Amino acid sequence: MSYITDAELEEYAAARGITVSGTKAHLRVKAMDYLKGMEDEWQGTRALDGQADAWPRKGVKLYGVDFPVDHIPQALKDAQAQLSIEADSQSLQPTLSPGAKGAVTSETVDVLSVTYAEKPGGGSSQPFFTAVRALLRPLLRPGSGGISSFSLTRI
Repeated sequence: MSYITDAELEEYAAARGITVSGTKAHLRVKAMDYLKGMEDEWQGTRALDGQADAWPRKGVKLYGVDFPVDHIPQALKDAQAQLSIEADSQSLQPTLSPGAKGAVTSETVDVLSVTYAEKPGGGSSQPFFTAVRALLRPLLRPGSGGISSFSLTRI
């Protein structure tokens, strides 16, 4: 299943001056695999018992307004298109080998010292798709999305 068609992927890419070289159907499937992994972050619940994909959903508010149960948000379609473009040049969900070093967390230049994160995934070992997260932000439950928030008060 896919939230977008090959034509919608082409249109999204063309509007941004991007040429997709891979097989569009394969890229859309890879993007869907990534999006399926985010289901616990979405607002609401699946609209129907037994539906194959996470969307459509019920109980979703988009900018304070109830989103129709029988629609797929344009932001989700755009995110799938963006992920499809990303999948054309890299793995969206790379496998990290056991014992693999995490991201570099510090380094010293003069006596050359490098420190790695203790676990794979620490630091930036996994790709983070900033444009995709920005598109999806209105569809996520408050507090999800892997970005901490805090309040700052000036005294």
